[in-house]
Amino acid sequence: MTFSLRLLLLLALLAGGGVHARAEAALHCPLRLADLLPCESGPGGRIGNCLGLADTASPGPDYGLTLLDDGLSLLETLERSDIDWRDLPQTFWHLLVLVAVVVILSLLWNWRLQRQIHQRRAAQGQLSDQLAFQFSLLNGQPTPLYVRDLQGRLSSCNRAYEQFFASSLDEMRGTTPRQQGMCLALADALESRLQEVLESRQSRFFDSCTEENGRPRHLYQWQVPFYSARGKLLGVLGGWIDISDRKELETRLRDAQRQALDASAAKSRFLATMSHELRTPLNALVGLLELESRARPGSENLRIARQSADAMIDLVGDILDLDRIESGRMQLAPRPVDLAALLRESLELFAARAREKGLALQLDCALPAHRLYRVDPLRLRQVLHNLLANAVKFSGHGTVSLAGRLRDTGPTSSLLTLSVNDDGIGIPRGVQARVFEPYHQADAEVAQLHGGSGLGLHICRELVHLMGGRISLESEPGRGCSVTLEMTLDWRPAPSAAYRNAPASARTDTQPLRVLVVDDLSINALVLEQQLASLGHRARVLTDGACALAAWAEDEFDLLITDCNMPGMDGYALARAVRRLEGESGRARRRIIGYSASALADEAERCREAGMDELLVKPVTLERLAAALARRSPVAPPVPAMAFDLGHLERLDPSLVGRLLAELERNLEDELQRLATPLASNRPDLIAQCAHRLSGLACTIDAPGLMRACDALRQAGIDAPRLERCQAVLVAELQRILHEARSRRPT
Repeated sequence: MTFSLRLLLLLALLAGGGVHARAEAALHCPLRLADLLPCESGPGGRIGNCLGLADTASPGPDYGLTLLDDGLSLLETLERSDIDWRDLPQTFWHLLVLVAVVVILSLLWNWRLQRQIHQRRAAQGQLSDQLAFQFSLLNGQPTPLYVRDLQGRLSSCNRAYEQFFASSLDEMRGTTPRQQGMCLALADALESRLQEVLESRQSRFFDSCTEENGRPRHLYQWQVPFYSARGKLLGVLGGWIDISDRKELETRLRDAQRQALDASAAKSRFLATMSHELRTPLNALVGLLELESRARPGSENLRIARQSADAMIDLVGDILDLDRIESGRMQLAPRPVDLAALLRESLELFAARAREKGLALQLDCALPAHRLYRVDPLRLRQVLHNLLANAVKFSGHGTVSLAGRLRDTGPTSSLLTLSVNDDGIGIPRGVQARVFEPYHQADAEVAQLHGGSGLGLHICRELVHLMGGRISLESEPGRGCSVTLEMTLDWRPAPSAAYRNAPASARTDTQPLRVLVVDDLSINALVLEQQLASLGHRARVLTDGACALAAWAEDEFDLLITDCNMPGMDGYALARAVRRLEGESGRARRRIIGYSASALADEAERCREAGMDELLVKPVTLERLAAALARRSPVAPPVPAMAFDLGHLERLDPSLVGRLLAELERNLEDELQRLATPLASNRPDLIAQCAHRLSGLACTIDAPGLMRACDALRQAGIDAPRLERCQAVLVAELQRILHEARSRRPT
């Protein structure tokens, strides 16, 4: 509203002078601009009508002042209304902004709440899935699982646990093992182990046994402690696996293994018994055939009978060897061996058979004569015999050769290469790989013609592998065959140069020997006596071990040949008694040769433990008997044996020999001085210490005589007369070694 309008309104009020009440009512009524603008002035005009003054009588003298006051009041009211209308838009916008902010905040808060609700629902879904998975995993386990609290009460379990006890979780919840109706043994095991787990807080794994319907059930159980997120111990997780089937299988396997071992032992006993039963008559048969063949060399019947007996012997030996190899009982006994002599002897055994077939034997041996190679001579000779026997058997003409080569691979080791070559019928390429399989032969017709079991090459391969070597075969049909074997051997220098340089006649030509033969079977004793006589030796035959021991003590013999298995005093007891007699009397040690029909490997070991020097397996042929007698028989002229051997030390550093001999002299003198005290005081502990110390010295210097004297000293015990005799032998041996050490010491 403008100022002119306000003034006009005031003047109209002053001029009109209407009723006061009407004016006051007009002033308090709402004023509209549309109603004021068209009004005409004057009491009778539109303004007057608006104010309600047209029909009012003229006021009094104070009426004007009153009206003026009312007009001024009206103006103030209008002014205030105008001010309120001017501030209304600003307040409206403030309120609008405030409302907008509130709405936005509400929307944001609502969005946040909706997001949290969505996340919570997603988390609840994942948790539900995880719980469902864990529930399925727990119940899907085929083994019983359970959870127990600190008091051992069941908190949870899986379906397999419920099935095991035929009860539900609701029925078993809160129960202890005893309250669940378990058998006493299982409940005790669970509760005791549970307490151990809770006290030690460590997992436990154990076996337990229960029964179900009278059938034992073996359980493999475990218990693991579990904790809260804050590390508080809450209880134990546990379970078990029913291993009853496995235990039953193990029991059956043990029974089967025991039965197999019993069967194997029974088979071995059967083979040993059959070997003994077969070799015992074969020994007499072969011996008599051999003697008859020497008396009638041109007899064809004797030749055929001898070949048949030899084939029977070979078959028995092959079966026994195969049994030992397959059972893992084949043991090697390596020792230093002169390979050149071994090859020569192996080839010479087939000289007579080769001459009968018109074959030439050839030895191509390029082996050093000053070395001894460590190998099992029995097994190497067995391999060579099989290979040479095949070469001679399947050759109708030409040459059978044995070649040996050595190539050094280290300071004390060499690669040995042996090859057996023949000009026989050969082997087709398609079957060469199979000839090393047991009971396999290259050609059935050839096998029928020449005989054989098909075990020879298989045994050769197994023996070569056992010795750490390899064997191969090359052949062409009609052009012969070549079998090569290779193995690495350790070597040492030969101990005696005097023996190597001695004439051949001094090493092989033996003087007649006085031999004591002991065998409870008279036919074997008779055959052996005839064989010894044919070789130029004299034999005294006895059939009892006790009588033989008495004869040995009363008379002088050069050699004892005894059967190992005899009633009463057997060959082992006889050999031990003879060695004990030699130690007590101080007599020179004589050779003892045992012979037995048992070809098992432990037989040779038993003979060595009893004091025998060699074992001959029946049947004993003239060639084998002659070779055994020639190995260590007295020779003419005699070659003195060395008291000790430092060859294995000389190989390390020859310049040390002088120092070694000087130190050896000092040690021997000290030992000779010490000998009086322990022997005079008759104290077993000091005697044992002395014998042990001297045995160590004997092993160091390789003195076999000193070793035997120490053994006799240990066996003497507290027998004073025997100790004196052993002392004399030991002192004599020490003085002998001392004398030789001084003579060999460089000046």
